[in-house]
Amino acid sequence: MKPLWKRMIAAGCAVTLTMGCSACGGKTDSSESSTEGGKDEIAEVSVMFGTVYNTDGTQEVQDAVNKISIDEINVEVEFVPISLFQYGDQLNLMISGGEQLDVAAAFPSLSVLYSKGQLMPLDDLITEYGQGLAEEVGQDYLNGCRLGGEIYGIPILCGFAYSSGLSYSVDLAEELGIDMSNVTSLDDLDAILAEVHEKDPDIYAIAAKSTSASLVNQMLTCDMLSDSIGVLMDPENGTTIESLYETETYKQLALKVRDWYEKGYIMKDQASTSETLLSLIAADKAFCGITNYTPGIEMEQMSSTNGKRVKVIPISDPLVSSTSVSVSTMCIPITCSDTTAAMKFLNLLYTNAEVINLIDWGIEGVHYVKNEDGTIRYPDGVTAETSTYNIGTQFMNANELLSYVWEGNDPNLWQEKVAFEENAIASNALGFNFDSSSVKTQMTAVSNVINQYEDALGNGTVDVESTLPQFIKALKDAGIDDIITEKQKQFDEFLATK
Repeated sequence: MKPLWKRMIAAGCAVTLTMGCSACGGKTDSSESSTEGGKDEIAEVSVMFGTVYNTDGTQEVQDAVNKISIDEINVEVEFVPISLFQYGDQLNLMISGGEQLDVAAAFPSLSVLYSKGQLMPLDDLITEYGQGLAEEVGQDYLNGCRLGGEIYGIPILCGFAYSSGLSYSVDLAEELGIDMSNVTSLDDLDAILAEVHEKDPDIYAIAAKSTSASLVNQMLTCDMLSDSIGVLMDPENGTTIESLYETETYKQLALKVRDWYEKGYIMKDQASTSETLLSLIAADKAFCGITNYTPGIEMEQMSSTNGKRVKVIPISDPLVSSTSVSVSTMCIPITCSDTTAAMKFLNLLYTNAEVINLIDWGIEGVHYVKNEDGTIRYPDGVTAETSTYNIGTQFMNANELLSYVWEGNDPNLWQEKVAFEENAIASNALGFNFDSSSVKTQMTAVSNVINQYEDALGNGTVDVESTLPQFIKALKDAGIDDIITEKQKQFDEFLATK
């Protein structure tokens, strides 16, 4: 598969792994402040970004960014830092309240903001003022953010390819004497789980990654097409949309998980617990679980395990799915006061390493220092808790590929990412976005049915042979066949244009 980032890798740019719409209805361009090459009047844009930790030093960072942006594009920015945990709600409130906001990450998703009519179309703006970002992202991936025929988002460059991975506690593996060296697929798991349970029946041999997806869902390798209500079981070559829960694949995985549950490998309240895999590993309560795999994922996971070592084994081929491109995007809200200036600043974000590293890490020597190998760390005497600028959300900021690598990661992390993506399968549905407006009622009803049944089935807490037929009947009564038919129609039209 063609890599996204060869130009940046060739230039030797180091980057980081994070620690740890409808027709235009907004304001029009302010042409006087955005005239090409004009320096008479500086345009102003507000930029929202998510944060996890301390942002007391934001003004200092903003001033440093403005020295660059005013000189290069005649644009002055005002940062709007928002807690990541409130980001989606605050973004919606600002846009629906008519507050000026010019650049933001599209949370909770591009399709949600589009359905509310909260986004500006970007095609003409990219053509005129976003040539640099278009080169970095690539037209194929920009097309993955088309809704209703127009581009409404710009993919955040943080890696699009993922495979299924088996995350396990290295500490528990060593303590129990579990040899993981020959594990390469799901088929190898049964023997491992049996050995773990035999040696320490008081820990969970396997646990779900989070409360948002069951064990079965985490083991699936199909393209979920954003909502799992009509999926592509063969992402590489498939052309037929299927009801996931009626497939033999889903049934066999559900039977496998049910067997694990009955053998005591899984916690009894897995379907309702608020515990995550990483919190259980941190407490030495779980041995392993199914997660995503991408190079560098282990450092990211260990930021949540209180120092407990984690190893992640890839157990499926890497895939760039239909939604991996559009799930994290930058956008221009309809409350933008100057779309020209907003696109100019977005173009700068995707092409200027100095700007990205200021936003991601702050001021060199104050908020971070460089190591001899090119990675970065906190200055002596500064910690994650005491740093005055430590956003913790580098994955949300346009082009993570231009950002420094945090110490502990391989300095060649992004070369590894490139190699991983070169070998990934590109879904046949890459660029397809389903417009569910004509089956909105059925979508709501089917989603309710899935919420009622899937957690229990997917985590092994109910009998599969008796419950799965009830689940399928309830889905059909709720109108899933109408959704499948409409999605197939739109997918056929999409394939005809490829």
